[in-house]
Amino acid sequence: MSTLEDFVPRWATPPGATIGDIVSAKSLPPKHLAETWGLSTDEYDRLLEGSLVVTTELAQNLAETLGGSVSFWLRREQRFRRSLETVRADQWVQSLPLASMKKLEWLDVPADWHARIDACLQFFGADSLQEWEGTYAQQLQGVRFRTSPTFPNQVSAVSAWLRAGEIARSQLKRTRFDADEFALAIDEMRPLSRIPDPKTFIPKLQSITSECGVACVIVPTPDGCAASGASRVLEDGTAIIQLSARYLSDDQFWFSFFHEVGHLILHRERAIHVDGDSEAFETCIEETQANSFSADVLWPFESRLESRFMKKPSRRDIVRLAAEVGTSPGIIIGQLQNEGVLEYTEYNNLKRRYRRSGHDIVLRR
Repeated sequence: MSTLEDFVPRWATPPGATIGDIVSAKSLPPKHLAETWGLSTDEYDRLLEGSLVVTTELAQNLAETLGGSVSFWLRREQRFRRSLETVRADQWVQSLPLASMKKLEWLDVPADWHARIDACLQFFGADSLQEWEGTYAQQLQGVRFRTSPTFPNQVSAVSAWLRAGEIARSQLKRTRFDADEFALAIDEMRPLSRIPDPKTFIPKLQSITSECGVACVIVPTPDGCAASGASRVLEDGTAIIQLSARYLSDDQFWFSFFHEVGHLILHRERAIHVDGDSEAFETCIEETQANSFSADVLWPFESRLESRFMKKPSRRDIVRLAAEVGTSPGIIIGQLQNEGVLEYTEYNNLKRRYRRSGHDIVLRR
């Protein structure tokens, strides 16, 4: 049988509520009480609202003037702080994209709200909300989120996506990140963009990146997360490139991948980079540099002869150019669309399209 001590409500009432009731019932002058307890007017107000902690000395004063024992007031304070943390954790859980996390099979969502808190903390590998805040929330402070009604809980949703990437990465080989080796491996990774099927090129890509200490994982995003890619170096010295493959096309996939490669090589001093829709993430000089890096890898600037496209290229021109450059027609089309040479509606049927198959992406035939 549950006891009153076992009951934890989804709200937290400060000792100040009890104090206010007694003061009102006894018609005691608040200003006089504050002076008696050695409190300023502001401190008295904070005591009532719960932001001022009931210390042993204050508990003695409360017991002498309002009644109750010192231990009663200290227990009342302790229960309030404990309930406050539970309520905060419950609010945090409600900010997470639980429906998506369940659908993506990241998390079983218990019906009981206490059990949901425990399940979510376990998913993040954290013992408390403070631990989650000290890792994921603090880590994401450097990410430039836009204030958008479309993505009200970006930090919670992005943190869930990042954690799913860490879990996926645990199944891959891990060595320390070597930025110099990674830069040299670009020439080995770039030709993979010509391979149509992700089932073929993703294992090859993961093998190359892992030799340089980079785990490459593809993880779909939950609701509220507009990320297309992320890159970071972890405390153990290993690195992750995490892609969502949101647009399920070869030009977007490879541009996002080499964008994150650019961050790891050019901006390794930053703990984390998260990139995605302009509505959700602000642009900065580092993003511009990573964009240029990716564009140059996929279609080297020195090979972009402007005279070739004084007129709009034909489908045959694009296929021929992709073969010469050593990349896919879809990537060339994506670059030409971005530069305004082509409309975003033109030649899209030359792009390779993917579909999701469970947690993987495969070629759409």
